[in-house]
Amino acid sequence: MTSEAGWQRPAHYAAAQEEQAAVRAGAGLCDITPVGKLLLQGASIDASLRALLPDVEVPAPGGVTRHQDGHLLCRLAVDQLLLLTPPDATDDMRATMAFTQQDSCAHFVDMTSGLTGLCLAGPSGQDILAKLTDLDLSLPATSDMTCAQTSLSGAQAMLVRADFGDIPCYRIFVSRDLGKFAWDVLTEAGSSEGLTPFGVDTLRLLRESA
Repeated sequence: MTSEAGWQRPAHYAAAQEEQAAVRAGAGLCDITPVGKLLLQGASIDASLRALLPDVEVPAPGGVTRHQDGHLLCRLAVDQLLLLTPPDATDDMRATMAFTQQDSCAHFVDMTSGLTGLCLAGPSGQDILAKLTDLDLSLPATSDMTCAQTSLSGAQAMLVRADFGDIPCYRIFVSRDLGKFAWDVLTEAGSSEGLTPFGVDTLRLLRESA
């Protein structure tokens, strides 16, 4: 196990190189719950984001933008955006958002502790996820750098696709009380696809190789 920004999660299940090879050959599943999850809502999202991150490209609904500091801006709807931040940047971003939203028609909710996050990565990820959601994952609307609100085996979920280079990567967020359920249904659906769990060490290697 390893500690990151006050969270405990697996550093690895096997050697990181073995896990990385398994992800590249099939698919892997990783706990990314410590990622900051700040939900921005309201009519003035675009203006609020430009005040918060002046150099950012504000995505259209269904789109995802990657900021240079590692943030992912996931536009779920015209008036709703999920901002994903690295675990060690969440506190600073939360404080900055609170300051910039004081005179805004948008407001934010910190969902970091309320949502479980899972990363499903690898070429078989689409086939695994297709067993559990009604979304057509072959469409351009669910390609790299897209997001959607959907269901995962009947549970409400947010799906964010942001690939690691040529490795497809789906980030799945569900209510914290459904975290184990989500892990279990993904593991079961991936049992015939070579799905393997991987830890933080491999997640870091995948990011660095992107």
